[in-house]
Amino acid sequence: MKRLFETEGYMVEVQATVSRALESFQAAPPAVIILDLRLPKLSGSDLCKEVKAQAPALPIVVLSATSDVRIKFCCWSWADDYVTKPFSPRELLARVRAALRHTSRTRMSPQWFRRHFP
Repeated sequence: MKRLFETEGYMVEVQATVSRALESFQAAPPAVIILDLRLPKLSGSDLCKEVKAQAPALPIVVLSATSDVRIKFCCWSWADDYVTKPFSPRELLARVRAALRHTSRTRMSPQWFRRHFP
Protein backbone atom coordinates (compact mmCIF):
# COMPACT_ATOMS: atom_id res chain seq x y z
CA MET A 1 0.00 0.00 0.00
CA LYS A 2 2.85 2.38 0.85
CA ARG A 3 4.38 1.78 -2.57
CA LEU A 4 1.07 2.51 -4.32
CA PHE A 5 0.73 5.88 -2.62
CA GLU A 6 4.38 6.75 -3.29
CA THR A 7 4.06 5.87 -7.00
CA GLU A 8 1.08 8.25 -7.10
CA GLY A 9 3.27 11.07 -5.77
CA TYR A 10 2.37 10.96 -2.07
CA MET A 11 4.96 11.09 0.69
CA VAL A 12 4.14 8.31 3.15
CA GLU A 13 5.11 8.05 6.79
CA VAL A 14 4.12 4.97 8.78
CA GLN A 15 3.87 4.99 12.57
CA ALA A 16 3.16 1.83 14.58
CA THR A 17 2.11 3.39 17.88
CA VAL A 18 -0.18 6.18 19.00
CA SER A 19 2.64 8.02 20.79
CA ARG A 20 4.86 8.02 17.69
CA ALA A 21 1.97 9.06 15.50
CA LEU A 22 1.19 11.99 17.80
CA GLU A 23 4.84 13.05 17.88
CA SER A 24 5.01 12.93 14.11
CA PHE A 25 1.73 14.82 13.74
CA GLN A 26 2.84 17.57 16.11
CA ALA A 27 6.24 17.92 14.42
CA ALA A 28 4.83 18.17 10.89
CA PRO A 29 1.08 17.75 10.35
CA PRO A 30 0.31 15.64 7.26
CA ALA A 31 -2.20 16.42 4.54
CA VAL A 32 -4.25 13.34 5.45
CA ILE A 33 -4.13 10.48 7.97
CA ILE A 34 -5.00 6.86 7.22
CA LEU A 35 -5.70 5.35 10.61
CA ASP A 36 -6.16 1.74 11.65
CA LEU A 37 -8.40 1.56 14.70
CA ARG A 38 -6.38 -1.29 16.24
CA LEU A 39 -3.17 0.16 17.59
CA PRO A 40 -1.06 -0.97 20.57
CA LYS A 41 -1.69 0.68 23.96
CA LEU A 42 -4.17 3.39 22.95
CA SER A 43 -6.90 2.91 20.39
CA GLY A 44 -6.97 4.53 16.99
CA SER A 45 -10.15 6.30 18.01
CA ASP A 46 -8.27 8.05 20.84
CA LEU A 47 -5.60 9.20 18.37
CA CYS A 48 -8.26 10.37 15.95
CA LYS A 49 -10.02 12.43 18.60
CA GLU A 50 -6.73 14.01 19.72
CA VAL A 51 -5.77 14.93 16.15
CA LYS A 52 -9.22 16.38 15.42
CA ALA A 53 -9.05 18.45 18.62
CA GLN A 54 -5.83 20.04 17.35
CA ALA A 55 -6.59 20.10 13.61
CA PRO A 56 -10.33 19.79 12.94
CA ALA A 57 -9.98 20.21 9.15
CA LEU A 58 -7.34 17.47 8.75
CA PRO A 59 -8.97 14.56 6.89
CA ILE A 60 -8.79 11.15 8.57
CA VAL A 61 -9.68 7.91 6.78
CA VAL A 62 -10.28 5.05 9.21
CA LEU A 63 -9.44 1.42 8.45
CA SER A 64 -11.16 -1.30 10.44
CA ALA A 65 -11.90 -4.99 10.20
CA THR A 66 -15.29 -4.54 11.80
CA SER A 67 -18.37 -4.10 9.70
CA ASP A 68 -20.54 -3.38 12.76
CA VAL A 69 -22.78 -0.48 11.77
CA ARG A 70 -22.78 0.94 15.32
CA ILE A 71 -18.99 1.30 15.25
CA LYS A 72 -19.12 2.88 11.79
CA PHE A 73 -21.67 5.45 12.99
CA CYS A 74 -19.51 6.19 16.01
CA CYS A 75 -16.48 6.75 13.76
CA TRP A 76 -18.38 9.19 11.56
CA SER A 77 -18.53 11.60 14.49
CA TRP A 78 -14.75 12.12 14.29
CA ALA A 79 -13.49 10.58 11.03
CA ASP A 80 -14.00 11.71 7.45
CA ASP A 81 -14.29 8.28 5.88
CA TYR A 82 -14.38 4.62 6.91
CA VAL A 83 -12.97 1.68 4.93
CA THR A 84 -13.72 -1.89 5.99
CA LYS A 85 -10.98 -4.52 5.74
CA PRO A 86 -10.29 -6.29 3.49
CA PHE A 87 -10.23 -3.48 0.96
CA SER A 88 -8.74 -2.68 -2.40
CA PRO A 89 -5.67 -0.44 -2.13
CA ARG A 90 -6.96 1.47 -5.17
CA GLU A 91 -10.26 2.09 -3.37
CA LEU A 92 -8.35 3.47 -0.39
CA LEU A 93 -6.35 5.70 -2.74
CA ALA A 94 -9.58 6.99 -4.29
CA ARG A 95 -11.08 7.71 -0.87
CA VAL A 96 -7.95 9.57 0.25
CA ARG A 97 -8.06 11.66 -2.90
CA ALA A 98 -11.73 12.45 -2.28
CA ALA A 99 -11.01 13.45 1.33
CA LEU A 100 -8.21 15.75 0.15
CA ARG A 101 -10.46 17.33 -2.51
CA HIS A 102 -13.20 17.89 0.04
CA THR A 103 -10.76 19.46 2.50
CA SER A 104 -9.23 21.75 -0.11
CA ARG A 105 -12.71 22.99 -1.07
CA THR A 106 -13.74 23.67 2.52
CA ARG A 107 -10.52 25.55 3.25
CA MET A 108 -11.08 28.04 0.42
CA SER A 109 -12.00 31.43 1.70
CA PRO A 110 -15.06 33.39 0.59
CA GLN A 111 -12.62 35.84 -1.04
CA TRP A 112 -11.25 33.03 -3.25
CA PHE A 113 -14.77 32.23 -4.43
CA ARG A 114 -15.53 35.89 -5.16
CA ARG A 115 -12.34 36.19 -7.26
CA HIS A 116 -13.00 33.02 -9.24
CA PHE A 117 -16.81 33.04 -9.39
CA PRO A 118 -17.93 36.68 -9.50
